[in-house]
Amino acid sequence: MAFNPRLLPPTVYDVYKKGPSLWTLTVQTAIEVGITDLNKLTDIAFHQHNPDLMGRSIKTGERNLIEQWQYFQRLIRGMVRSFEGKKAEAELLDAANNYLLDQFTDEIIHRKY
Repeated sequence: MAFNPRLLPPTVYDVYKKGPSLWTLTVQTAIEVGITDLNKLTDIAFHQHNPDLMGRSIKTGERNLIEQWQYFQRLIRGMVRSFEGKKAEAELLDAANNYLLDQFTDEIIHRKY
């Protein structure tokens, strides 16, 4: 299946259009809007660097392109793991804050004057 950047969410496409120097921001934006499939994220970065392919898939004999795609995938795998770790940390912090707020509210409500 051909890659079509115009099918990306608008916020991702807006960064994508700015060119390959912003590929990490493009991938980060894609992750933030919910694109977590490693292959899709890799396709985004790869095609942002190779607009001359016009979205076509890599052919079997295109060794350099295959290696480039695999390189992006390794880098993006680390980005996804980092994002997941930060997301889990934020969720834990949010849960702790909610617990403390509930405890504080409960204490105020049940305080006798």
